[in-house]
Amino acid sequence: MASLFNFLKTFAIRKRKMRILARGEVSGHAHVLVKGKFISRKGKSYVRSTRRRPAVIRHLHEQAYVLTGQEIATGEHGDIVLLPGKYEVVQQLEYDPVTGINRWVWD
Repeated sequence: MASLFNFLKTFAIRKRKMRILARGEVSGHAHVLVKGKFISRKGKSYVRSTRRRPAVIRHLHEQAYVLTGQEIATGEHGDIVLLPGKYEVVQQLEYDPVTGINRWVWD
């Protein structure tokens, strides 16, 4: 029974991690898709929002959300409600003129 519980717990954590669209590596927050459909195809990720089921992105404390599913808002900004459509999820890059390289944006 314990192994089934551990499997279900691990599965739930993995499922919650998939709904994280962006991480705040410095502050420990995450932008999480709490409503709407998450789609992964051919190495790309998408969010679908419809009039009946609008997608909502919430700014949450990442560790609490991933480990327990608790939606503890950071208070930095409100929910982002997406208009109906299909959105590609991309990791933002920035150019560093000092080093001459592109790097992932850290929040």
